[in-house]
Amino acid sequence: MQVDRCTGALINPQLDILPSHDNLLSNGVEFSQDGKLLYISNLSTIRQYYLEAVDIFSSMQIVAENSPTQNCSIDVGSNIALFGQMQLAPDNQIYISLAAQCNDVHIIRHPNVRGVGCEVEQNAIILPTFVSGTIPNTNTYRLGPLDGSACDTLGVDNHPVSRYWYEQDSLDFLTAQFWDVSYFRPEQWLWDFGDGITSTERHPQHSYADKGIYEVCLTVSNENSSNTSCETLYLGISDTEDWEDKIAVSIYPNPTEGLTRLVLSDYLPEQGIISLYDISGTKMLSQRIQVGATILDLTGLDLGTYAYEVRDGQQLIGGGKVVRI
Repeated sequence: MQVDRCTGALINPQLDILPSHDNLLSNGVEFSQDGKLLYISNLSTIRQYYLEAVDIFSSMQIVAENSPTQNCSIDVGSNIALFGQMQLAPDNQIYISLAAQCNDVHIIRHPNVRGVGCEVEQNAIILPTFVSGTIPNTNTYRLGPLDGSACDTLGVDNHPVSRYWYEQDSLDFLTAQFWDVSYFRPEQWLWDFGDGITSTERHPQHSYADKGIYEVCLTVSNENSSNTSCETLYLGISDTEDWEDKIAVSIYPNPTEGLTRLVLSDYLPEQGIISLYDISGTKMLSQRIQVGATILDLTGLDLGTYAYEVRDGQQLIGGGKVVRI
């Protein structure tokens, strides 16, 4: 199947009918960022179709399954939490709601990858409030023209804009996976990891030799222009500076009824730990953290105010108070 860009008409449309019992509640449909894969969520599965296959329907793979039982992170009674609507976000990940009253959101981490390598993470995000089968709508501002197309009436070219994000390796804190999310048709990528090493891969993994502060830059290019974006990466405690002024640590929601999240931005800890103390100074919780969001489960704690501190090894990098209501 193709789309006529001049008229918007579908060319050679194909029809596939899913079992009726598998479409009881809201369904989701979304495309991967590169447009090669189609995802459909229904009662208990997420299906992936390869749109460049000779027989698209034969290319179908089930990349996630969800038994029709309660799977919300918070007990909401007898509601069945099923796969719901889907939305491709600016970070090139697909977010999936649950077709029931729940506060969880699933994520397809790598939608451009065929098969289970697309990595569907269920219950990846816990929202502070319940939703029922809906997903936030992300406006699509990153679609450019098709350069050279007779149907393009805008008279503009794609000038790429550089953007990226990264994940810390769970076993080796010196290793990070970098993900390009640039837009307006980048064709070439040049990474500078700030330690003298570069890469022309689109989504490289890089290991640093030692702790330190590195400026990571990504330059993307096409025949029209190039663009560069840079971020400072704080990798472990490397000196005796006042890290509390450099590292953003926050907890939300706060106050919380039990489940909350700690967000650690722009810092990759070597041995990141959050500790929670009651009013008498007794340690009530100790949990390993990494860059990004870490879910904290406080449902077992008494109502009240607790002090928390975030350390990397022996170095204090943040702290504050959290209220359990």
